[in-house]
Amino acid sequence: MIFSKFKNKLNSFIKNSFGLEIKRLSKSEYDIIKARNIINRNKKIKVLTNLTKKYPNNPQVFLELLICLSRQGDPSQFEVMMEYGKIREKWLKDTGFDQLNVEFINADMLTGSIGNLYAIENLIQANELGLREKKKIFTLLPKNAKFKNLAITEYFKKYINFLNSEDSNQDFNQLQNILTLPIGLCLPIKNECLYFDMVANRCEKEMQKKKLNNSTFKLKEGHYEKGVSLLTSFGLPKDAWYVTMHVREPGFKVSETTKNSTQGFRNSNPINYVKAIKRIINSGGWVFRMGDPSMTPMPKIKGLIDYAHSPLKSEIMDVFLAATSKFCLGTSSGYFRLPRYFGVPVIFSNCANPMNYYSLKKKDLYLPRLIKKKINNENIKISEMMSTPISLYQYKHQFNNAGLYWVENSPEEIDFAVEEMLERIKVNPQNCDLSEKQIKFKQIVEENSDNYGKSLEAFAPCNQHLLNNNINLF
Repeated sequence: MIFSKFKNKLNSFIKNSFGLEIKRLSKSEYDIIKARNIINRNKKIKVLTNLTKKYPNNPQVFLELLICLSRQGDPSQFEVMMEYGKIREKWLKDTGFDQLNVEFINADMLTGSIGNLYAIENLIQANELGLREKKKIFTLLPKNAKFKNLAITEYFKKYINFLNSEDSNQDFNQLQNILTLPIGLCLPIKNECLYFDMVANRCEKEMQKKKLNNSTFKLKEGHYEKGVSLLTSFGLPKDAWYVTMHVREPGFKVSETTKNSTQGFRNSNPINYVKAIKRIINSGGWVFRMGDPSMTPMPKIKGLIDYAHSPLKSEIMDVFLAATSKFCLGTSSGYFRLPRYFGVPVIFSNCANPMNYYSLKKKDLYLPRLIKKKINNENIKISEMMSTPISLYQYKHQFNNAGLYWVENSPEEIDFAVEEMLERIKVNPQNCDLSEKQIKFKQIVEENSDNYGKSLEAFAPCNQHLLNNNINLF
């Protein structure tokens, strides 16, 4: 009822104030569509660059160029990103759309990969921390929309107004096109526009400054009670503590295999984690291997629950275990974000996409993959790893074209990272002393953040064992 009244009021305001007669394509829209259909990416960038000169006050043109540069891993994207933010803000004021006090997010951010929710969490945190003007957030859901995990989606409903797209009229749909935030790539905040991992970094900086609890959500009572009941019936002691582990493998996406994966740098061999699993179990804990049935079955180890192939598995348990675990041993996948929503620390292992580092919190631990040069098999230095364009590589061919390859973390490296996290938790990850090399790592990372046009802070320490055993990284 409230949404219906709001929509009617909004539609009336749009028609009376702006006379939204843009049902035909404008010249700029036509030019953008033509540019989208260009297959050669370099040619597309050239055409879009020319369009930014032709339409210097049109934010959509700059966004199209930004998307193309991002897919190319082009460092100039950060300059275009800032320009897009300024032009968008001015355009909203000039047209009066800023008076509506509403913003939209694409439905596929909720119905697509569970990792997409991280971008929404960034938006929520930035709004709550006062880093940007807080507005009503809407999403138009298609008919029969299916969420990857309905249980975690329930936590986002406090901040997002869900509307059925079939109940909205053409003007409302057009408003969505105009006011949708590109949160899967960047987020406009006060006086600037930042890459989404940089937004997470800025949020962590603000929370550290204000000494705030950095959990976005609190586990719902119903989810807690159901989770405890299931674990008890499964035979876990009431005082049991546990760790969640998620190791990305090809197979979740139906068409992805080891041979054709373009993002193999995100996949890892779960068997390499067995040594670390045994350390957790020998320390008195349990390990829940998270995931889906497409994953490689784990060996039978007392204290290891292969949850991905377990009758325990459910959407609520996915959330419950994430929220109540001591920490998460994760890789570059959507699941490792879930524990973070509830303030649970993460070991971010096997990472070959260094830009993701900036999204980590102070209580997390970083275990990157070593990136080597094909010509001599030497490690590239931290300063190279954290600089553009290497830090922006998202596809296998980008590493290949640069003459680089990555090396998965060894069982020993993962084991030592778990040992360090267990020690950090005993003290409190927020207050742990860092080694000389860890301090040096953070200094190098912060110095190289200027590559992105903004000074960023290095919150999470890098695993001490990795640094000690690879002195040439410095």
